[in-house]
Amino acid sequence: EIEVETEKTGLGTPAVDAYEGWVDPMSGQNWGATHYRRQNATPGWSATLRLKLSGQVFRALFPVVSTNDGTSTLAAAKECVNRALKFSLEDLETNSRQATPAERVGTYQYQQDLALSSIFSAKFCYSDHTAWHGDYHFNEFYFDFVRRDPVELETFFQMVETNLPAARALAKEAFKCRGAAWGVASFPRKFERLPTTNLDWDYSIECTGLVFQPFWHAYLYTMDREFLKRRAYPAIKEAALFYTDYVTLEKDGLYHIGPCVSSEHMRLQPYLRYNRDSQGALGACRYILNAAIEAVRGLNVDHELSRSWQNIVDQLAPYPVEETPEGPRFVDVAGARLMTEYNIFQPLSAVFFWDDIGLASPAEQIIVAKRTLKGLVRLGTTHWGHVYRAMIRLGMWPGDVIKGTCEHLIQSHQGPIFLFPAVPDGYTDEFEDLRARGAFRVSAAIAKGRLTRVKIKSLAGETCRVDVSRFKRMPAVRCLETGSYVETATDADRFLVFATIPGETYALQLR
Repeated sequence: EIEVETEKTGLGTPAVDAYEGWVDPMSGQNWGATHYRRQNATPGWSATLRLKLSGQVFRALFPVVSTNDGTSTLAAAKECVNRALKFSLEDLETNSRQATPAERVGTYQYQQDLALSSIFSAKFCYSDHTAWHGDYHFNEFYFDFVRRDPVELETFFQMVETNLPAARALAKEAFKCRGAAWGVASFPRKFERLPTTNLDWDYSIECTGLVFQPFWHAYLYTMDREFLKRRAYPAIKEAALFYTDYVTLEKDGLYHIGPCVSSEHMRLQPYLRYNRDSQGALGACRYILNAAIEAVRGLNVDHELSRSWQNIVDQLAPYPVEETPEGPRFVDVAGARLMTEYNIFQPLSAVFFWDDIGLASPAEQIIVAKRTLKGLVRLGTTHWGHVYRAMIRLGMWPGDVIKGTCEHLIQSHQGPIFLFPAVPDGYTDEFEDLRARGAFRVSAAIAKGRLTRVKIKSLAGETCRVDVSRFKRMPAVRCLETGSYVETATDADRFLVFATIPGETYALQLR
């Protein structure tokens, strides 16, 4: 039986999530509730299918099409079913059941079926109990390679590569720039031009960097030169060209970024006040350009471009700060006071997202970052997951371990390997076979705060730099395959430096 209703109101998705009712900081209006009321007051059409069964088990395929899919909805529906029938019914059922976000970090499932999202231009995205309206949200995207194999991101890489022409079209048409740009959200399909899904967050210029950053991460953790040549550098180059055109050299001799929006915070402001030089945008620009420069050095290509990128990095505006009685601390955008109601940890995105400030940074930067962190904790931030990640990356034990991360055990996101960098005094633990940048696999043990065992396997023959401050004195390095000791050097009196050979394992030990 099919029941059809026409010109019926109240067909919109109910506002069941309290977050949808957040307050617009510019107008003070509850725009979420207003949007729902306006949508539900609009008359629409619905059809309800009822199946009468008598103990039968069945499977059904329901193609959902609209006039956006073609001039003939019936033909589009038949084509949709024919495509689906190329798979087994079991595969289709499994795909549908897996539509909710997977537990594993970095795993993406196609969000489909059921509740129709009602948020602005994302309202045509079907989702099956998915967070953030069923789209791929790129202003919070981060993938941890310490425990995960980069191959887990293969489908993500393919999605980005498939839509590179569409990302170039977005950069050209929306931002008048070369290269490729990405907005805050996208969907699992091929586009002629990437969608603009949210006027405010699409100006979160760091989204482009966050989309392309995993290509560079995958290379750094594998040192696969073929991947660098064929996939990582071509992708990173597109983002670098976008940032090259988006920055502006001003009279103060510095490159500035604007307009830009600090994600989940400032939005586009009247007269673009607070829409310039956000920490997220500056961090993304610096990260992508440095990655492109390093790639050029390794591949011996595009030297002229590399010089222009280096010039921008050298003259890029500094991260914004605010002055306090205790001294300066970072803010997410100049002129904005330190706030806590963030969906992302913007005031320290240079620490968490952009690998620019951390344990290998100059002491002055670390002091300012820790002061910022303490200010946020004192203000009572609600986003403790981001607070913990920032604390760990600054070498501070958060009092608990965040599920899914091993950064209290090992860090290498700035290059040098730090062992047990964020653990309390007297800590005892061990880990096996965790990944580090440079294609190293590391195992280590600590007893009462002192390193007792360190083994580092080199997969690509890169030079290894290890922080050895937890040893009582400078250790020696012995190759386990040959039994001989390896020549070492020290860097800044804190890092042990030694050359490696692919496939060999090295033990750090006191003689």
